[in-house]
Amino acid sequence: MTRRALCFPGITRRVVSVPAIALLLAGCVSADPDAIASLKVPESAPRVTGVERAVEREQQRLAASLGGRYRWAPMDSLLNRVVERIARVTGRPANAYSVEILNSPTINAFALPNGKVYVTRGLLELARDEGEVAAVIAHEIAHVTLEHARARAELAQRSALVTRVVADVLNDPNASRVAKSEGRVTLARFSRAQELEADRIGVNVIARAGYDPYSAARFLVALDRHAKLRSGNGGKSADFLSSHPSTPERVSAAISVARETGASETTAGAAEDYAGAINGMLYGDDPSAGVVRGRVFASPRLAVTFTAPEGYVLDASPEAVIGLAHGGSAGALRFDHIADVSDSLEAFIASGWIDGLEARNVHTLDGGAAPMVVAEAQGKDWMFLLGAVRIDNITYRLLYATRAPGAQERARFEESLRSIRKLTAEEARAVAPLRIRIVTARPEDTQQSLAARMQGVDNPLARFAAINGLREGEAPVPGYSYKIVD
Repeated sequence: MTRRALCFPGITRRVVSVPAIALLLAGCVSADPDAIASLKVPESAPRVTGVERAVEREQQRLAASLGGRYRWAPMDSLLNRVVERIARVTGRPANAYSVEILNSPTINAFALPNGKVYVTRGLLELARDEGEVAAVIAHEIAHVTLEHARARAELAQRSALVTRVVADVLNDPNASRVAKSEGRVTLARFSRAQELEADRIGVNVIARAGYDPYSAARFLVALDRHAKLRSGNGGKSADFLSSHPSTPERVSAAISVARETGASETTAGAAEDYAGAINGMLYGDDPSAGVVRGRVFASPRLAVTFTAPEGYVLDASPEAVIGLAHGGSAGALRFDHIADVSDSLEAFIASGWIDGLEARNVHTLDGGAAPMVVAEAQGKDWMFLLGAVRIDNITYRLLYATRAPGAQERARFEESLRSIRKLTAEEARAVAPLRIRIVTARPEDTQQSLAARMQGVDNPLARFAAINGLREGEAPVPGYSYKIVD
C-alpha cells in the first residue's frame, strides 16, 4: 500500500514526523531548534558555500509556497525605486538588489544571499507608506549583508551535533535533554540578537536614503496590532524562546536608533504616493487558491468548500488550508486534497499520514454530502483526528490536532468534516476577489463611516484601522487618502 503523507510546501508526499507536526500544521518555515536537533548531522560540516546554497534553495521553496510572483505595475515601480535608493546609500551597484511581490495575504518578507528580496501582498497591504516598506526591505538586506542565515545554520548544526554526541556517544539521555535545552536557548538568543542588529542597520540605511527613520517603528506597531487582530484574544505574551524579540522591545530599540539619526518624524502626506501604487491591488486570498471568509474556505477551482470549527483562523495557499486556534497553542488543522486515489477510503486513511503514528478506530461517518471516513492517532502531546472525503474522484483530507481530546473536540472535528461539499455553479461564480480601494476622507467621515464601506472582511472597523495605521478614536484627516477593501 502506498504511503501518502500530508503534502507541505516544497516537500512533496513526504511523511510528516511527529516532532515537526506543529511546524507543518502552521505552514511556516522556521529554524526550530527541536526540529534541527532531530535531523541527521553529516560527518563533516558542509562548506560555507554549501550552507548558503541550501539556505537559498529553502527560501526559493518558501517563495513558491507563498503563491509565487504577483505583478502589479504601480507597486513594482515603487519597490524598484526603494531598492535603488537603498543601493545608492549602501555603495552597491544599482542592480545589486531586486524585489518581487509574492502572491500571498500572509505578512512576510525575506531576502536571498544573491540580493533578491521578496515581500508578500499581505505585507504591502499593511504598510501605510513607502518609508515603511523601505524599512522592511532594508532590514532584510541587512540580514543578507551580515550573513545571518549562514551563521544561524552553522550554529544550529553545531548545536545538533552536541546533542547527538551526548545522546549517542555518552549514552546519557538526561544529559542529552539538558544539552538540547541549552542549545535551544543559545539559538533563540542568537536569533533575537540578529533581528535587533538588522533593525538597527535598517533604520540607519533608510535615514541615509531620505526616508523617515521612524517608519520602522511605525510598521512594527502595525504588525503587532495585526497580530492581535488575527489572534482574536488580545495577543499572547512573548515566549522567551521565540526567535524574534517582543514587539515592544523592537519598537523601543527602533525609536532609539531613529532618534540617534537626528531626523524628525514626518507622517503628513507620506501615504499619498503609496496610495496610488496600491490602489486596485488584490487583497486577501487569490481565488485561484481559494478564499477564506471568516471560518469558511471556498475554492472555485476545485468547486469545494468547508467550514472550520469556532475559534480557528484560516490561511489558504495553493497547497493547503491551515487553521490555528489561539495561535496554534490550542489546536491546528490542515485541509488539502489528492486526485485519483485508487485505494478505498478506509485503506487511504490508514496508509501512514503521520510518521510514527498508526491510525486507529477507522470507521465511516454519516451525515455528510459525500462518503467519508474518520480515524484517530495519539501522539505524545497531541491527539490527531483524521478525516477523508471523496468527491468526484478527488480525495479531501482534514487533519485536526488538539491537546484536549474528548467528545467535544471529536464533535467539532466531525462537524467540520461534514461541512466539506461541492460548491454550486452559482456559489463558485460568487467567489470574487477583494481589492484595495483608495478613498478620500470627507469632513464628515469617521473611522466607522469609512469602515462601513468595507466588503467581504470580518471585523471591518478594526481591520480598517489596522491597514491605515489609525489609533482608536483617531479621526480621518479630510482630503487624505485611506485604504478600504471591497
